[in-house]
Formats: sequence, structure tokens, C-alpha cells
Amino acid sequence: MKAVQNTIPDRKYRWRYSKAQLTAAFPKEMKHGPKRSKENVRAFTAVTDGQLQCARSYGIKLILECKKDKREKCGLQVDMQEAAQIVAWVKEYPSTERQRVLISHNGPQIYVTFAKYDDAWVDYLEGKDVKGNDKSLLTMSRVGPFTIDNVDEMRAVVTILVALHL
Repeated sequence: MKAVQNTIPDRKYRWRYSKAQLTAAFPKEMKHGPKRSKENVRAFTAVTDGQLQCARSYGIKLILECKKDKREKCGLQVDMQEAAQIVAWVKEYPSTERQRVLISHNGPQIYVTFAKYDDAWVDYLEGKDVKGNDKSLLTMSRVGPFTIDNVDEMRAVVTILVALHL
């Protein structure tokens, strides 16, 4: 990843391989779901394996998730973990952009996941009333696998990474 970064002349972003803890805290009183007391605040923390961050603000441009095994071995659990990371990222780093990108390195394979959502989904996360627009979801579209020992596939991954860097 850093080798790809070094090919870009104006590097506003830096790869960081330290784990980032992203916390998703939800309002005490939500317009949907079970009612909770003040002491029963829902929150969770998702931990990344790395991220592409703005060199100045440390805002996250994309997340990196690594597993030693191929995705087929633990796919559902990884899907849930990555969705939780996206939710926590959206909660901790709000943005007007409605797409987030996650790079997964699973054993000898790399995947690129595009997570798309709309304003109604963000309202849902914030506990706002979503009546009439309760069909809004986070949609995660995964591209890959790209095999790390296949030169043509790695060229495709590098092209995607450079485009995402810009």
C-alpha cells in the first residue's frame, strides 16, 4: 500500500497500519427500536487493521481489514465485522459523502468493498424518525477476489488504489 502511495506526487493521504478504534454510539432516545434508560446507552467499538488517512486532519479515506485465511473460511463473520466497521466509521466521522470504501486482505486475496447509503440511513443511525422511508439500507458491494500472485490482478488493484487516493 505504501509503495502505491509513493507513486502519487501530491500525497494528501497516508497509510497507517496502527489499529484505529471507531466507536458507534447511539442516542439514548431513538424514534425506533426498544426504549432504553439513560444508563443503557448502546455503543460498540470496531477496530481496523489500518486505514488511509488525511495527513493533516487524520480523517479516514478508507479502511483496511486483514485476515490470515481466505474469505471462504470465515466469510459471514468477516462480512459482519466489516459492516460494523462501516457503521462505526460513519458514526465517528460524519460526512456528506454517501459512500465508504474498505480494502480486505484475506490470505492471498484482496477485495475492494464499496459501502453506499443515503441520508435516511444516516437519520436511522442518529435515532431520527424514518417513517415513510424505512427501507433505507447500507449496501456493501464487494469486488474481487484479486489474487496477490497474479500480476494482471495486482495491476487492477493498484489502479483502483491510485484512483481512490486521488
